[in-house]
Amino acid sequence: RGRIWVKTLYGLSLYDEANNHFFNYPAPPGILSGLAGGKITEDHRGRLWLGGYGEVIIFDPVTLKYEKSGWFQFAKETGIIQNDIRNNAVLEVMRKNEHELYLLSVFGLFSVNTQTGKFLYHPNPYTEDSWAFYLCTIDKEGLLWIGTYDQCFYLYNPGTGQWQHKNCGNGNLQIVTDIVPLGKDSLLLLSEKKLVVFRP
Repeated sequence: RGRIWVKTLYGLSLYDEANNHFFNYPAPPGILSGLAGGKITEDHRGRLWLGGYGEVIIFDPVTLKYEKSGWFQFAKETGIIQNDIRNNAVLEVMRKNEHELYLLSVFGLFSVNTQTGKFLYHPNPYTEDSWAFYLCTIDKEGLLWIGTYDQCFYLYNPGTGQWQHKNCGNGNLQIVTDIVPLGKDSLLLLSEKKLVVFRP
């Protein structure tokens, strides 16, 4: 509490609110490219997982060391990445449960077990490019809600591996940049110019 991690092009900075001071932790050569863009989440060991271009980077606040997660090697060796697309970006990282994270790249949805380091791929049959997609929320049923810039939103069921695609109408209604729970049976969708209440 009172400490905020800030991700930059050059590494991480820790803001200490009590002392109004930043502590900087620059990334070593070979890591920097992975830090452009992308979000941050924390795993069960307190390590920070950083989305970015070409790789997912792990930072350990105890040892102050950066390391590559192995996502790119997994995606390359399994044939998911055959050609470079949009800097091979992984721009969304979200905690799935105590020992798993979701990773959303331009190639689609992945998950990783943070205990074993094992990656899984969850292909979406409705689209081949997940650029400008947003991991928004996991509902009480365990469904993952994913907003998009031009395709409304998707739902992923990790229990069955099934995907659903929801169409929101025409024009700006197709832009859903965030989805948050609203009461017991509703969700609030943030579109470009309005808020939309959705009842499944």
